[in-house]
Amino acid sequence: ARIPDRTELRNHFGTVHAAMLFAVGEVAAGAGMSRLLGPDTSRLHVVTGRGAIEYLKPARGAISGAATIGMSAADIAASLSRSPSVDVPIQVELTDDAGIVVARLAIDWFIGVPRT
Repeated sequence: ARIPDRTELRNHFGTVHAAMLFAVGEVAAGAGMSRLLGPDTSRLHVVTGRGAIEYLKPARGAISGAATIGMSAADIAASLSRSPSVDVPIQVELTDDAGIVVARLAIDWFIGVPRT
C-alpha cells in the first residue's frame, strides 16, 4: 500500500497526518490478507479486530506499507475447521521514500465463517 506526498495528507507540522499513517497500514494489512486468502475472502467475514501503531519518526513524503502475516493460509483453514473464527496477527512497517521506517503497526484481523 502507498500514499502519495500530498498537502492535504499533512498535519500542521507539515508531516504526514497520524490518521493517514494508520490508514495506509490497515490497507497494507488488508491487501496482504486478500492475497493470502484469495477467493476464500468472499466466503468469510474478514475485518480488522484490533490495531495499534507505534510512531517512530516524523513521516514526510510518500509513505509505503508492507505487511507480514503471522499465519499461513493452511494455518487459518486448520483453525477455522476447529473454531468458527480466528484472530490473525499482522505486522506492518511504514517507510518513506528514503527507506526509513517511520511507524510500525500490530493489527489483528478477525476471520470468521458466516453462520448459515
